[in-house]
Amino acid sequence: MGKRVGELLGAEVLPGEVRKRLADIPVFMGGPVSTEHLTFSAMGWSEDDGKLQYATHLSAQEALMHQMEGFQIRAFVGYSGWSEGQLEDEFEHKAWIVHQPQRSVIDPVNTEHLWKDLLRELSPWHKLVADEPDNLWLN
Repeated sequence: MGKRVGELLGAEVLPGEVRKRLADIPVFMGGPVSTEHLTFSAMGWSEDDGKLQYATHLSAQEALMHQMEGFQIRAFVGYSGWSEGQLEDEFEHKAWIVHQPQRSVIDPVNTEHLWKDLLRELSPWHKLVADEPDNLWLN
């Protein structure tokens, strides 16, 4: 969204140490539900089993606690949600591109091109899709 948490939440909502630690976190568009709310997510990587660890719908205080445990924090305006069985149905109909999680997804520096970078790794066809211009008339 081109904004930081500190630009959207004032000192009365984000006081003291919480503000100091979370104010510079970039804010992303999270989805069409509750776009009037800002929520946090925490992501980490388990070296023991090579798996992505995450927690969503966190308050600022919960995000700070996760950050202090070494998790990377992301902020989102709104979220996406599904009714019971909807997501499973979408997977069954191949509406999603599924990819094994990688450690690179938690790197906060890599967010701008993350989706395209992950697509490029899947196959030559996915690389073509990833490299399409935003405006297809420029193709």
